[in-house]
Amino acid sequence: MHQPRHPGHEQDAEHPAERDQEQGRLEQIKIKQKNVESEAARTTSEITEADNQIKDIKAKVDKLPEGVTIDTISEDINKLKTAVAAPLVVLTLLAFAGGAAAQNAAPAKPAAPAKPAAAAPAGPKEDKYIGYYYPKPTTVEEFTSSMSTIANMDRPQRIQFVTVVSQGTLQSAYRVPYAVFAKGEKADKMIIVGMQQGELNTVYRMRALLANMTTMSRLSPFFQERTVAEDATFFDLLKLLGFQELTITDGEKLTHQVTIK
Repeated sequence: MHQPRHPGHEQDAEHPAERDQEQGRLEQIKIKQKNVESEAARTTSEITEADNQIKDIKAKVDKLPEGVTIDTISEDINKLKTAVAAPLVVLTLLAFAGGAAAQNAAPAKPAAPAKPAAAAPAGPKEDKYIGYYYPKPTTVEEFTSSMSTIANMDRPQRIQFVTVVSQGTLQSAYRVPYAVFAKGEKADKMIIVGMQQGELNTVYRMRALLANMTTMSRLSPFFQERTVAEDATFFDLLKLLGFQELTITDGEKLTHQVTIK
């Protein structure tokens, strides 16, 4: 006697390929669902972390002193870069001067207290660099140094010195807001040009930069051994290297020029 066939069994036996395909589709859907859930969890975690960072920043901003904002912090950072860059130039200068002095057997004449003349409106003066590297000097000053220029300090050595300083500023981890170079037939004219808006836009800020350079100069053993450190200035250091003029400008309107004698 023949056994009756169950309808379901007959369908399973007739369509095994379709059943396998359906099972495969179900597995793919499950995998996609897991991926979506994982991506959603990751995104939620990132959003939560970002929210926490924003809350932390807001809390720190709320603790800032009165009158200090994100904008003023940016300005202060730029000013700090200027202040930090001054020692970079001075330390390079001192290292260079120390190496040159080691070749000179005659001791340099110690500096005596010097009183630079007060700044005054600039008078007519032939200067081929006016209008090219800087505007016409708005203030001028004359500084008489009792230091003696280091023997054998000539044009090639001053060019080498300025090249080293420029290389140091260009390779700095941050953008130094001014450029330093030497000009003149004997390369005895040092020029400092502000490269950032508002950094050297008053004669007082220019003098502050020079004062920072004087401070760093006085801390060096080279300067202490060869000068009366508490009286000598950055201008005395330039005299050691044979510079006769220093011009500092904001690169736009103002120029302060110092003649070193």
